[in-house]
Amino acid sequence: MNFDQALEVKLTATDLIPAHHPHLGAARFAFLFTEDTITSRGRDVWAKTQTASALLDFFAEADFVIVVSSPIWARLTEAQRVALVDEELSRCAGKADKDGVMHWSIRAPDVEAFTAVIARRGLWRQSIREFAQTVRRWEQQTLPLGAPVVEEPPAAAPPMEPPSETVAEADNGQPGHGAGVPTPAAGAVAA
Repeated sequence: MNFDQALEVKLTATDLIPAHHPHLGAARFAFLFTEDTITSRGRDVWAKTQTASALLDFFAEADFVIVVSSPIWARLTEAQRVALVDEELSRCAGKADKDGVMHWSIRAPDVEAFTAVIARRGLWRQSIREFAQTVRRWEQQTLPLGAPVVEEPPAAAPPMEPPSETVAEADNGQPGHGAGVPTPAAGAVAA
């Protein structure tokens, strides 16, 4: 991959960190553009965030590296660019040890789900229900993103793996999750 400095991404992050990510105030970032396709878990993605290796930390003094696809960036509206950088910063986490030394990490997204499973099983897990409620709130407002949505590139569906948890064990066995969740009728949209 070839990289260029991403000054526009850095400036956007500089505005977002104090407003929405104050826990990252001490973090050091390397913001990069690439013309190459960025992939994660076999899918094309718009950007990728990772913690810096010890070698990169030594030479570039960075705790995190955020790489953005410059062809995607060029197609986004200003509001979409802000949303993309906000999403990448949301992946960054840190925790101080007993001596006050920060240890940086990448956190998982709030929701990880398959569209096909939601279509078959509905909003069967609390995290999915919370995500759907947030989407519904936004649908009731006038979206500030303007311009047409930039569609994600089609991706081949990854092979299905056996579930690592049973439906009854999902969400730490909280009541109301798992077994007994109604399945929407074919073609129905789960609420």
